[in-house]
Amino acid sequence: MPNADQIKKARTLLAITGNSDTEQKESIVRGFTGGRTVSISNMADDEFTAFVRHLETLVPNAEAANKMRRKIISMAHDLGWHKRDAKGNLILRDGKPVADMVRIDAWCINQGGKKLNGYTYEELPNIVTGFEKMQKSYF
Repeated sequence: MPNADQIKKARTLLAITGNSDTEQKESIVRGFTGGRTVSISNMADDEFTAFVRHLETLVPNAEAANKMRRKIISMAHDLGWHKRDAKGNLILRDGKPVADMVRIDAWCINQGGKKLNGYTYEELPNIVTGFEKMQKSYF
């Protein structure tokens, strides 16, 4: 069964390919599991691998797009956009602060009407450039 990071990758690919609607996602998963399940987390390893490979063929530039998304998240870390608990303490994962994806998504929505994972490979260079300009003006 896929782990949390693998599930996150699959959901990102679903969003990029325009298949993040619950019915669409369930239909695709059902197809790869022979109708056994509609849940990504309940897929067997071989089913999940085939599922992700299929999604990646739909997005030939998926890795390049993810690299641009990671660049934005890295710049957000540089800006101190970190997730905090109710007391204001940093939330850590593996000893490192977790990026505030709500804030990053809000900025992305303000720029182009979509959350970070909603942008296509073709749209991401403009979002990266806009984030770089905002970061420079911040410092």
